[in-house]
Amino acid sequence: MPEIPYEKGAHYIFDHGYNDFGNLYTINRIEAFFVVRTKTNVRFKPETWRRRLPENVVSDGIGYFTVYKSSKDYPKKLRK
Repeated sequence: MPEIPYEKGAHYIFDHGYNDFGNLYTINRIEAFFVVRTKTNVRFKPETWRRRLPENVVSDGIGYFTVYKSSKDYPKKLRK
């Protein structure tokens, strides 16, 4: 959402349908944080992941997007 004035250190929470990865990368570049409920079709390749997870946590990994458009818009590692 380009109409939001993003601030360094702030936390932004987006709903399930939000998938503007370029905008999310902008949030990352200004050193802010975001949380997004991903759609089921998001392709992500983990480099590292935690094996022991707290109760009710499904997964915890750090890696990259694998689809061309997503990886072009968000070229850095992220945590899923």
